[in-house]
Amino acid sequence: MAIDQNVKLQSMLYSFNNGALWIGENKATVESLVPQMVMAFVQLHRKLAQTTATPVHKFELDYRNRIMDEFMGLIKTIDDMDLFSTVSELASKELGL
Repeated sequence: MAIDQNVKLQSMLYSFNNGALWIGENKATVESLVPQMVMAFVQLHRKLAQTTATPVHKFELDYRNRIMDEFMGLIKTIDDMDLFSTVSELASKELGL
């Protein structure tokens, strides 16, 4: 089973906001969260692309809506941290857009 990158990011953000996130031997900075933000963005984008390419049944629509809510929450978090242009540029490269 694949790692849920958005859940990993939320955990990192919780620690970061409490001053308890260290990456290696260095205390994390806002910029050091960018790689994980990109991984979460790309993973959720791909999940949305997969769900929109299939026929819609009730359970699929519920799943798609949950993924969309997660994606929009991620975008808000990234934007609130003034990292949207950086993350979206890197994510676009990763997605080949």
